[in-house]
Amino acid sequence: MTKKEKENWVLDLVNIVKEENEKNRDCLTTSQLGRPLGLTAREVYEKLCSLGVLYYSHHRYMLTKAYCYRGLMMYRNFVYFSKEGERKLRRYPVWTPSGVESLRKLIAKEMK
Repeated sequence: MTKKEKENWVLDLVNIVKEENEKNRDCLTTSQLGRPLGLTAREVYEKLCSLGVLYYSHHRYMLTKAYCYRGLMMYRNFVYFSKEGERKLRRYPVWTPSGVESLRKLIAKEMK
């Protein structure tokens, strides 16, 4: 692959990821979800696990069966390159507006 082809390939990939992430632009990260409650992202994950909303498996937090079809969470992607120049894609969860509202109420109720 020539340098020009590689540059075009990277630009195409970046545009695809931007398009994909546009779908969840209004979503919040876990840190943003917990900030008004005075919680860190880790504390939010721990609370949601204790409430049965999430479980931890294979280095990832996943929604439990009872919550997975409620539209609470989506994924955001980002592309980066390793030191060796290998393209990597990383996904992380973000919370939908309805998910933020529901989960903040659930966590606040549990904290009382």
